[in-house]
Amino acid sequence: CGGAALDASNNLYVAGRTDSTEASFPVTNGPDLTFNGDSDVFVARVNADGSALDYCGYIGGSRHEYGGGLAVDRCPGVRKRPSFLISRCSRSPGASCS
Repeated sequence: CGGAALDASNNLYVAGRTDSTEASFPVTNGPDLTFNGDSDVFVARVNADGSALDYCGYIGGSRHEYGGGLAVDRCPGVRKRPSFLISRCSRSPGASCS
């Protein structure tokens, strides 16, 4: 699960889920530079010409988090959609969360 969106300046925002720690994930400028647990949502911004990763970081707690989409506003900023963090599962990977 995840999503992508362009802002008015054509910067690309991408969100998804990762099991990668900061040792192998391109964390840069936040939002959170530390992997927090089993899996985390990440959000990243690539500049308009694709030459640089402006920021990339984690969103999540100590369990499994899953990204469901994102939206970009004109302020500028990223706003999570209601389904963005759809589960904080305390069960093992692959288990059903309700």
